[in-house]
Amino acid sequence: MHSDSLKLPHKIVGEENISHLDYSVEYEPPGTLLPTERHDTLRVEKLIDRVKKMGVWTTPILVDQNSLAIMDGHHRTAVALKLNVKKVPVVKLSYGDPRVLLSGWESGEIFSPEDIVAAALSGVLLPLKSTKHDLAVPLPSLKIPLSDLFY
Repeated sequence: MHSDSLKLPHKIVGEENISHLDYSVEYEPPGTLLPTERHDTLRVEKLIDRVKKMGVWTTPILVDQNSLAIMDGHHRTAVALKLNVKKVPVVKLSYGDPRVLLSGWESGEIFSPEDIVAAALSGVLLPLKSTKHDLAVPLPSLKIPLSDLFY
């Protein structure tokens, strides 16, 4: 499914022993990523302006490795689609990965991984900011020239 693959090391600092964990950053066409919740169109427009001004893509989109359901990065995906880029950097993880911490933004309903993937596959999106995917190990920072994403 992906056209390119790049492996980036990420160090965890502040532990007794410095651990070394890798996230595999790959590229996917943004149209293949499945949204799971709604996004804010005003925020997307502001993010488009920021990405254009910076001229680089700085954060990969976090997706479920099996379904390509978006865990984190709905606004970035919408930006990529509006800019008509051909590929975006993604990190693929499973909900069983201990680095993935699923919660909600507000006190209320917490959606299960099965609910989230079902929303992606059915196209019946969850409300805006209804799921929160934190990572025990942050995603790597990138500086991919925006021009590199057009081919």
